[in-house]
Formats: sequence, C-alpha cells, structure tokens
Amino acid sequence: MRTLIDRLNLLKILLVLALVAASVVSVACGNHPSPTAPSSAAASLVATPPPVPIAAGATIAGIVSGMPGVSGVGQQVSSVIVTVVGTNVSATVDSSGSFTLTDVPLIQVVLNFAGPGVNAALPLGMVAANDRLQISVTVAGTTATLNTQPLFSMTGMIAAIAGACPSLSLSVGGTTVRTNASTTFSEKSCTEIVSGDAAGVVGTRESDGGVLATRIETTRTSPSPAPTPVPEPAPGAVSLTGTMSSLAGTCPNLTFTLDGAHVYTNASTQIGGGTCGDLRNGDRRYVSGTRQSDDRVLATYVSGAQTPPPPPPPPPPPPVTLNGTLASLAGTCPNLTFTVDGTHVYTNASTQIGGGTCGDLRNGDRRYVSGTRQSDDRVLATYVSGQVPH
Repeated sequence: MRTLIDRLNLLKILLVLALVAASVVSVACGNHPSPTAPSSAAASLVATPPPVPIAAGATIAGIVSGMPGVSGVGQQVSSVIVTVVGTNVSATVDSSGSFTLTDVPLIQVVLNFAGPGVNAALPLGMVAANDRLQISVTVAGTTATLNTQPLFSMTGMIAAIAGACPSLSLSVGGTTVRTNASTTFSEKSCTEIVSGDAAGVVGTRESDGGVLATRIETTRTSPSPAPTPVPEPAPGAVSLTGTMSSLAGTCPNLTFTLDGAHVYTNASTQIGGGTCGDLRNGDRRYVSGTRQSDDRVLATYVSGAQTPPPPPPPPPPPPVTLNGTLASLAGTCPNLTFTVDGTHVYTNASTQIGGGTCGDLRNGDRRYVSGTRQSDDRVLATYVSGQVPH
C-alpha cells in the first residue's frame, strides 16, 4: 500500500513537470495563450516595440476647429491630441484651438487627431530640418481637412541660382526653392539676389520636396571698397609692417617709429588712402623705403591704415507666425493696423491676403499671420490667411 501511494505521488510530480515544459515550449514557438486561460508568464515575454527615435527636426503649428453640427464634435476641440504617426511627438490642442509640434523627424508626416468623437488622420508629406509649417485644419469624426494650403517658412544662405527672373531655381539652407511671377522680394529684387545672401523664405511645399516661394526676404549689403594697390618695393628696398608711434614733425617731413624701426618721410613719399596729415600714432601700416646710412628708413610709400574689415551684416530676422483673433482694426487699405491676440501687426502694399483683399479683414476674424518682427516690436505682415472657422 505504501509503495502504491509513493508511485502515485511520483506520477503527479512528473505530470506537473510535463505541463510546465509544454507551456515553455508553447511560448518559445510564438503560440498565444487561450483567451479563456491567459498566461502571465507568456504575456511577460511579448516585447513592446520601441518608439521611433526622435532627432531635432521641423516645427508644425496649427489651428484646429470642429465641423459645426457634427455629433460629438461641434466647436469644442480643446481636448483633441495631435500626434505625428509612428513617433512620440504629440501636443494637446489648447482652448484657442492651437497646437505646436516640435522636433518633428524628417519623414513623410501623417498627423492623427484623437479626442471625443474624433479619430482622424491627415497626411502632410515630407518635412525638412529647418521647416516651420503653419496649417489650419477642420476635424469631424474620422475626417481631417486642410482649410488652406500649408505654409512653410525657413532661413538660410542662398546658393546655386539658376534660371532667369521671374522663374528662378535656387538653394536655401539645402532646400530647393523656386520662384515665379507671383513671388515677392524684399530688400533685393529678383535680379539682384546673389549666392551668399542671407534669406528668409515663405512658401508652399511641392511634390518633389522643393518650395514654391511666395516671398523671399534678403539683406542688402554694400560692396567693400577696392583696396589701394601696394607698389612693389624696388630691388634692395626695405619693407616694414607694424604699429606707428612717436609721430613728430610737419607734413611732408615727418618722423615716426614702426615697431621699433625709425622712419621718416619727405615730399616724395606716397601716402595710400589719404595724405601725410592722416597719419596717427597707433595706426597699423605698411611702409616701403630705403635704408639710410644712419640706419633710418626713408619711406617711399606708406599704406593706408590697416583696420579689420567690418563684421558681416546680421541675417534677416526669422519669419514670425501668429494665429488668433483680429482686434483694434484701423487704417485704410493697404495700410492697416490690428492686433492678433495682443501682438501689434500692420500691413502694406506687399502684404498678401489669402482668400480675398485687405478690405475683407474684420475684427473678430480668426486668421493666421506670417511676417517679420520690426525694431518697434510690431510685426509687418507678409501674409494674412483667409478666415479660419472658429
């Protein structure tokens, strides 16, 4: 009897071990546990795919509105979450309907809008690292609709100019930019821009990834004066470069030292860039002449003062983008002033008005504006969108 009990116990142990081994083999082979008998051990072995790594990239800013009369949507979109599909880049739409996505990777961007009664996708296409994209979207259920064509802005140096005005092709910060008869230019005209100019570009993305520019802003620079040619020293002549000190005498007969060497001038000495009356202690100049028996140098030529070149002009300020409600509208077309959520904005004859003319602007309109910040902190609008639904 004792032996029979021992054999039964051993049989139970072997049965348990067999079941455990079968469970491990099932997990290793990719079999899923039964819905009616979930296995926590198997579930713990299912790996969650890591999110796509995010590198510094583009910025997408937008305004979201709901389709009036659609059940579950209406006008309330402040709880909608906007996500770049396939990444962990997301933002929540605020109470004014605005959102901003930063560090968007350089991929074919598809946005997902998710919230009460909303689950919609919106393809936007490829973005570049220096892009800032402004959009206006209406969402309703599973549908997201662009209200206006997306507007891109970027800054960079102009290179690789080809074509003839008004139809140019050029590179700005590595992105191909094209112009046409509708493109407006600031500071420099279409025929004046050259490679190396700092530029700000506002435009629309084309299917090949390039940008069709609606506006190009450049900085006008004055050409540097041609340097005064330095005569070649005669055979056996002395040439010196240094800082003047101990200046004495009366023109044309002056004496001075140039980093310790004693120099004097006479009526035959040529002064580059001016006259001997322009010489000053502390000037850095080049001197050519002949060594005299008293070890002094009779200068036949004294260059103009050698000063460091002026620093290059700063690049144009990056375009400013605003979105909000117009207020305090005043003035007469094309010169209007108004505020957009507290920021002072003004227009001129170069301002483009989407969907109409400046005469269509009204207090209470919801619009987005792109332009440049001026020294008085106002924004000169280069583009004002058509009215965006509230």
